[in-house]
Amino acid sequence: MIFAAHQPNLLPWLPFWVKVDCADVFGVMGHAQYSKGQYHNRVRIPIRPDQHIMLTVPVSVKLGQTINEVVIAPAANRRKLSEQLRAAYGCSRYWHDYGPQLLDIVDACVPGAGLANLTIVLFFWLAKQLQISTGCRLVIPAGAGPSENLAIWAAEAGCSTYLSGAGAATYLEHAPFAQRGITIKYSRPVIDPKYASTSALTALFDLGSEWRSCITQKGISDE
Repeated sequence: MIFAAHQPNLLPWLPFWVKVDCADVFGVMGHAQYSKGQYHNRVRIPIRPDQHIMLTVPVSVKLGQTINEVVIAPAANRRKLSEQLRAAYGCSRYWHDYGPQLLDIVDACVPGAGLANLTIVLFFWLAKQLQISTGCRLVIPAGAGPSENLAIWAAEAGCSTYLSGAGAATYLEHAPFAQRGITIKYSRPVIDPKYASTSALTALFDLGSEWRSCITQKGISDE
């Protein structure tokens, strides 16, 4: 069985969901540290065929806070977020199938609420719309560092393989996995460029349940 994990980012891009789809168990890391400039509260979406914007939920954050400690800022504007989503996807083939539900969730984006509350609700909603059957669970740190935590979570889930994003290849520590008999694999999917670097919403609204058709290769490798 395969285990994978990641922070609860805002409506993540398609490579994220390919990794989730390839796993048997996926851990949602709400206790990971919030990193300014990452994608915990923002994601790239198209507003024209040749133009993209960053859909962003403003947050109030203090140095050293974990994602589940960060709150939505007073400046958060639900109407603006809804308008940006409509501009990006309102004319898409499957907007009427998924758009109203998405806007209902965004409408609950109230200042002072936890960022993780929003991103995790959106995570489970999008997983359902993408018809991903992977077992997803919230995970809590139990080890001395990020790599050990991942190895512990994989072992607790009864998995013999940990599937990592390609970006972690330079810093993932192998020893905690080897100690528990867990093999490390890397996810390097090949995706239609139109969908590769934007929110998975783009593929969902364009292709519906056939969203996997834009994936040329799942790209699981040993290094």
